[in-house]
Amino acid sequence: MSSTGLCFKYCPLSVLELENIISKKIHFSAIIGFNDPRDSEIPYDLDDVLSSEDARPFIQWSQQLKRVPRVIINEMISVLRRQIYIACFSQIESGEDDSLMWAYYADKSRGMRIACDFDAFATRNELVHDDENFLFPVEYHKQDAAKGFGTAIVLSLLRALRDRPEKRYVYRPLKDFIKDCPSLAFSDVACREHILRCVTTKRECWEDEREMRLIRFIMPGMPSDITLTRQSFFKEISLGPKSSKADRLLVTKIFSSMGQSASFISNAEGIYTFNLTHQK
Repeated sequence: MSSTGLCFKYCPLSVLELENIISKKIHFSAIIGFNDPRDSEIPYDLDDVLSSEDARPFIQWSQQLKRVPRVIINEMISVLRRQIYIACFSQIESGEDDSLMWAYYADKSRGMRIACDFDAFATRNELVHDDENFLFPVEYHKQDAAKGFGTAIVLSLLRALRDRPEKRYVYRPLKDFIKDCPSLAFSDVACREHILRCVTTKRECWEDEREMRLIRFIMPGMPSDITLTRQSFFKEISLGPKSSKADRLLVTKIFSSMGQSASFISNAEGIYTFNLTHQK
């Protein structure tokens, strides 16, 4: 966490993002839509999985289906990953050079930066589950550090599916077997922890972002955002150095329509900021 307790979200300027701020909402994005295909992947060691005693019933079942075990496991992981959502922030200190963040995430410096006060967030129980009320720091590694966690996830799923006598492998259609994977994974404390470790591990080339993440496991039909109980989580909005007067007018108009004012102050870098602290 930065010394001020602030983290920053860099994103394109959009009416939806502004309305989320006014409505006191944090939006979560599905990890399967991330730009980096290796971000939040769940890698595993196939040899370690298949050599485990826990995998024997699964191997026999896959042989009966005439399916390759690796293909089934990949389908299990794919279904699991579709239910994992993340809200991303950067803990770059205010005043540090964040030009790369503006360029890459904020629409080539035409977008906006939202300052969020996680000290305020952490003092209240805004979310349901403890691990969903925690801001996870991303760890950066040269090697594929998440493979051990991914292997543990696969083995946890195979044990869970093996140990339910009412639903033995041989009696179950493949689609039902795979459909159960997210609920089994998210209900197991150890498996949840392994998933959290996978989705907070990134390659070293991204370390300048100093990323922090809120993580949610969202099943079909559940909302992909949370509503906060107080506005003070959002501290300020800044528009990038390539933003236009029309962009500032758009922000002003949207806030005015909700009975709130938006008065911008510019700095030497051409970044326009207005403070949300006193907004009601």
